[in-house]
Amino acid sequence: MGFHKFTQFTLPVLLSAALLVGADEPPIPDEAPIPLIDLTELRENRSIWLGKEIRFIFQLDGELETWRPWVTRFGVDEFQAYSVWSDSSLLWIAEDYRDTTPRVFSRRGSLSEKLMKDRGRFDRFEVRGIVHSIFLDEPWIEILEVRALRERVSRGAILHGERAVKLMDETHFELALGELERARSGRLPRAADQALVRLREQCRAQLSED
Repeated sequence: MGFHKFTQFTLPVLLSAALLVGADEPPIPDEAPIPLIDLTELRENRSIWLGKEIRFIFQLDGELETWRPWVTRFGVDEFQAYSVWSDSSLLWIAEDYRDTTPRVFSRRGSLSEKLMKDRGRFDRFEVRGIVHSIFLDEPWIEILEVRALRERVSRGAILHGERAVKLMDETHFELALGELERARSGRLPRAADQALVRLREQCRAQLSED
């Protein structure tokens, strides 16, 4: 068989086989989605996130007027620093309330900074950011994008939740139930509302035993 006849009959067969092999291979995956993690988990496992983009939700405590950038990139002229709580923090619990994260930054003049200036304490935000540094045992995070969320734990919800916990400690479960219902009256994040529901069920269980 001449070379011309070999290519005439064999080349289409080889091309078909190549196409079949390619059809069996999995498609090349798109870029992996940026993970959504809790800020508390991020702080506990900070080293594995160094240099990586992340998504997380925080509750805003407020802007920091002064801070020391130390050896990081977060100079006071280039960045605005914020004190925030993780989204899993239950702010009516004193230990959670005191546990703020002071190492979250937005670039001055950025859309992120402008958006957060227009919001108030206890507002919630979903953020895309990057962990640029690990210093003083904390991740130092630059905000790249931010989106304000509607649900929030208000100051009123925190006060009623605090009263409920105190009343439960004093075994005044009927009064605690009233405070818990007041705490749940606003547009709460799901996790916060579920935590209050669990406290309500504990009160009801105690009352049913009396």
